Amino acid sequence: MQNTNDLNSLEDALNHLPDETKDSTLETEFDLDDALAELPREHFQPADLTPVKRAPVRKSSPKPNHQSKPRGKMLISKILTIASGLFIIALLILNIIPYKFLIPLILIIILYPVYVHVSCRKYRRKGGLKAFSLLLACLYLVGAFYAIKFFMVIGDITKDNIAPDINVASESYTMYISGIDTYGEISASSRSDVNMLMVMNPNSHHMLLVNTPRDYYVDLPGISGGQYDKLTHAGNYGVEASMAALSQLYDEPVEFYTRLNFSSLIDIVDALGGITVESELSFTTGEDSGAIVDIIEGKNHLDGIEALAFSRERQAFEDGDNQRGKNQQLVINGIFKRVLSPRVILGANQILNTIGQNTEINMSRSQVQGFIRSYLDGAFQWNTDSVSATGYGSTEYCFSAPDQPLSVVIPDPDSVTGITQLINSTKEVL
Repeated sequence: MQNTNDLNSLEDALNHLPDETKDSTLETEFDLDDALAELPREHFQPADLTPVKRAPVRKSSPKPNHQSKPRGKMLISKILTIASGLFIIALLILNIIPYKFLIPLILIIILYPVYVHVSCRKYRRKGGLKAFSLLLACLYLVGAFYAIKFFMVIGDITKDNIAPDINVASESYTMYISGIDTYGEISASSRSDVNMLMVMNPNSHHMLLVNTPRDYYVDLPGISGGQYDKLTHAGNYGVEASMAALSQLYDEPVEFYTRLNFSSLIDIVDALGGITVESELSFTTGEDSGAIVDIIEGKNHLDGIEALAFSRERQAFEDGDNQRGKNQQLVINGIFKRVLSPRVILGANQILNTIGQNTEINMSRSQVQGFIRSYLDGAFQWNTDSVSATGYGSTEYCFSAPDQPLSVVIPDPDSVTGITQLINSTKEVL
């Protein structure tokens, strides 16, 4: 604007020049400095050189970067990933979880650390995710520890075993459960107070428990030379003698066995937090059974000592050994049911120690794994039937005691035949 005023003033000054000056200007070079010198001083305005004051620029604080990676939570993600990986490896090594449950479980275990990793990229995540992930990582590590420990226990009880070539996860088989009348460690040979056959069909999820009275008067193949003896005495010649006697009695192969004693039963039941049995009768056990326990008709929750007394008592019943066999079946069934309860997790360490110290079995490691896997596969679908062999009392000479007659139970042929048919029908593949 100021420059425009100066040009206008210059134009006015040129217009006021004398004519001769204008003519000479046309003939000579125009001298701008002389022209400006003749201008009045009022036409010039000094330029305002005062610096313009600008408003101070306010520096805005940097916005938080929501995409930055919080180091603490990223560390939690890595810990969780490692722990979950170890847990998965331990589960695969243990190999007792049915595949229909194992595959979805592994997918969940894998995907959760991925979710945590992605979530940790968001700066405003709450601390709850961090705490839960830490807890889950600890649970994974504890689970991996017990899985490997269980795997080692299975290895200890199956070490050097020579087992029949049977795929227990898909083929029917029979296991002899022998309860020997001792405490502490399992001895090499002892009378068998419990003689139970467990017939398993993993395809139909059908289990048959067959109780044979301890005083059953039977032949001991390869030992007694055709002379009969009490079934319980077969245990003195080894568990194989008991298996052979039962196999001949029912005309069915008995492939596997497991041996327990009084201490085993007490420790396992206590580790499970007790078992529940539904008694057919009300009675009181005597001192000879190990403890005095009042049993009511219906449901009874028993600890280890009470379960042992319940399974040993026979003096309180009219049919003695037969009712005791039924009660023993109730105890075994109660243990199987309890194994499927969440209480097993809390008592896992004690259960594993008990199995390792007081259990003997002739299965291989892979067969034990297959047995557990097949049982868990139909966890709530197994149908369990129970039957007891019957007979009548008598006094006979026995191979193990030839000098005096002993009280025995003479087998009822119809009862034995009926049990053989039940075993065959249980083993049939549907």
